[in-house]
Amino acid sequence: MASNGLKLFLSTKSSFKIFRPLSMSGVKMMEENVVKPKAEEVNKLFNEEDKHEDVKRSNSPRKGAYSMNRLELIGGVANDPIQRVSSRNVEFTTFILATNIAQRNSNSSEPRVYVDFHDVMAFGGMSAYIKNNCKKGDRLFVTGRLSYSERFSPSGDRIKKAYVVAERINHVGFNKNKRE
Repeated sequence: MASNGLKLFLSTKSSFKIFRPLSMSGVKMMEENVVKPKAEEVNKLFNEEDKHEDVKRSNSPRKGAYSMNRLELIGGVANDPIQRVSSRNVEFTTFILATNIAQRNSNSSEPRVYVDFHDVMAFGGMSAYIKNNCKKGDRLFVTGRLSYSERFSPSGDRIKKAYVVAERINHVGFNKNKRE
């Protein structure tokens, strides 16, 4: 029964298309085509009156509204982690995590493997752990949240970049060739 469900999931092309835009490799963000909702529309969405009378609601626009921002990635460290210091004098570590996805074309029986690269940031004690224990080639299980930073190019264009803020990191495997 479970294998039939898996076959059905893998046979649907649309399921892969849903996940592809979350990666940063090969996807060019066209910010001029993105329509952002107005603040009042967002507040209205999160402030909708509950249809049940027994549920008490606060006047705060987003209190009680459920939302979630969570990522889980398993992949290989693509570069040695780099320790940095923010403008507010906070130490953090960055690295790139590479993940693979195999997708079958309808024209070919062989799956094509795509590699996605995810920028990961870690703060606090996890930053020191990554700096001291993670090397290029290690396999990691990263749990975190998706966040965005915004900056301006020298020409004045706004650049928005997605990255993962790591909340938990576990080693899945080590690169034996790179260990001292």
